Amino acid sequence: MDFSKYINSPLYVCERDIGMMSSAIQGKVKLFFNDDEVVPRLSIKSGVAVIPVRGSLVQRDRDAFYYGMTSYESIGKMINAALKHEDVDTLLLDIDSGGGMVSGLFDLLDTIVAAREQKKVIAISNESAYSAAYAIGSAAEKLYMTSTAGVGSIGVLMVHTEFSELYKSAGITTNVLRVGDEKAKPNALEKLEDKTRTELLDSMKKSYDLFVDSVVSHRDIDRQAVIDTQARCYDSDEAIKLGLADAVISYSALLSQLTASDLTENTMSTDTPTETAEIPEAQHAQVAETPEAKPVQEAPSTAMISAESIKEIKGMCETAGCPERALGFVAQGFNVKQVKLVLGELMVAETSANIDHSIKGEEANDKQVLDVMVDAMNKGRK
Repeated sequence: MDFSKYINSPLYVCERDIGMMSSAIQGKVKLFFNDDEVVPRLSIKSGVAVIPVRGSLVQRDRDAFYYGMTSYESIGKMINAALKHEDVDTLLLDIDSGGGMVSGLFDLLDTIVAAREQKKVIAISNESAYSAAYAIGSAAEKLYMTSTAGVGSIGVLMVHTEFSELYKSAGITTNVLRVGDEKAKPNALEKLEDKTRTELLDSMKKSYDLFVDSVVSHRDIDRQAVIDTQARCYDSDEAIKLGLADAVISYSALLSQLTASDLTENTMSTDTPTETAEIPEAQHAQVAETPEAKPVQEAPSTAMISAESIKEIKGMCETAGCPERALGFVAQGFNVKQVKLVLGELMVAETSANIDHSIKGEEANDKQVLDVMVDAMNKGRK
């Protein structure tokens, strides 16, 4: 991973995540997933696509397997997959994150807003939706919170560290040579100049304005009210009063209402800002007892992926001539057996369907591939 993306760059993070990032950069925490860790992935249940937004948020997939990160790129892919799935009518952004990079965030927000034109998009702060994670939640039609959740931290952070005095005390002299007066400023080997500090703050102000304008647009809140938060983090009572969130509800209750297709203004009233939305007992029984019209296709929720399995999946995809699919398999929790089934069935499906990309485009093929993947995933659990 390129840790330079976190140094001398504006970030949308709260204090919790900047501490974790600092520890990772110093090597105090492990970087790779092991057998006891789970890769975030899309799951589909009764018409609801649950899209996890977890940990520190980075721009691209290649960074997302480090110490619990999720990439904006992978979130966008999950959203697009859910939009193409005919059995999905609601997207639920399940958020537990302290934020992350500025780069890539606003492209994802555009994707979320565009998705709202096709299907319902709901978000929940399932304990934390701070900074960039809050920006993601605010772009949904509704943003709910669990009773102990937090939101906010609408601000920008940048960390600059330099070691010139440390090197000097150790008798180390560093000479920085440059052609072009502003080349490689700032850096960790030279003191931060006043002129460079001012330029960095100007850059941060631009990022801040983008963030504020995004919240104002998506939440329909007065701009000065957003600025007045001064990047504070809020619990549910304060957040709802300020218009940063809509209501309090547990994750399980929200999912039950969404899967029952019964998320209405009556059951999710926000007339009393701090009122907790509840589901009547009869409604709980109906959700549990009413049979589905057809079997539910659901991604596994507890599968573990080891580093060895990831390597094997990567090799299988390379052998099959589709190395680009490896990341998608791992991100959705496929095990080795499931990948073998998918690759085999994809070869048959692509041959029999004889889809001409230049005529029919990518959309038809993507739908076919997604259906094959879900079917193979179910077979792999048997």
